Amino acid sequence: MDCAMTTGDIHIVKVFDKEPGLEAMCSLAGRNNLLPRIPQRYLYLRSFGATRKGDKWHCDMFFTPMEKLQAARQQLADSVNWRSWLGEGWEVAES
Repeated sequence: MDCAMTTGDIHIVKVFDKEPGLEAMCSLAGRNNLLPRIPQRYLYLRSFGATRKGDKWHCDMFFTPMEKLQAARQQLADSVNWRSWLGEGWEVAES
């Protein structure tokens, strides 16, 4: 998966104990319940990168904030609870 950040993306990092199955989550959207300081209502997981280090998975996830669930000729569904899926221990990476 392309692991590049574009302007306006939010870079979130998290270490998982097991492989997180990011392929299934990529290109999904859900209500912004992670970052209340940003005005957009939804977060779209645009791309990610995952590296195994020992028995842990270090993941970089790139979310695009969106006001509406519409992306270039595609209607997205509000299908993911990001806070529940990520759990504890995630953080916004410093640019």
